Amino acid sequence: MTRAGSHGEQAALKDVAVRRAALAGAGCGAGWLSEIDADLLRHLDATPRLQSRLFHARAETGGDPACLPVEAGHLLTLSPRMQREAALSAGLTYHLAAAGPVLSKDKVAALTAIFGEDALAFACGHAHLSPSAPTLPGFEDEEVRRLAEADGWAILGFWLADNGLAPIWLSEWESRRDGGSISLIRSAALAIGKAVAIAQWESRR
Repeated sequence: MTRAGSHGEQAALKDVAVRRAALAGAGCGAGWLSEIDADLLRHLDATPRLQSRLFHARAETGGDPACLPVEAGHLLTLSPRMQREAALSAGLTYHLAAAGPVLSKDKVAALTAIFGEDALAFACGHAHLSPSAPTLPGFEDEEVRRLAEADGWAILGFWLADNGLAPIWLSEWESRRDGGSISLIRSAALAIGKAVAIAQWESRR
């Protein structure tokens, strides 16, 4: 196989992965298919041939998610665990200013226990993106993890939408933001979403 052929095959596989991830993210409760029983729709989603038809029907309205920037496509195809870590990193970064201008040793230990070392390291490295008026009052207990994660999902969803992912592909992402802040500063959210997506892309193996 030539280098060109190999590259083309890898690109095709990447596109398939992005499209499947987008279809999964669209969920089973899409309004445009409200006339179809949810159990039947789940069965259709599990059938490759009909899954392809579902994708193309949605793509007529929402476009082809495989045409997104590579960082956005990569974010969509991350494993659920890695997506959750990305959301935690985004949410903690957004709200880091609420922890105070200086992090004491005790505060670092508390944040590490709640969010993990990787999310805290990312947030500290991107603290300049945290808005000056965070919506969370502090970091006293683990309830803040749930709130920050919900905001992280919102932030990543904002960034994906800003990069061209149509709402029809974001149903599942939208559901994950339940329980988060009522509003977010859009400019900060987009900057943080971009930083998380780039970091995930650059750390790929």
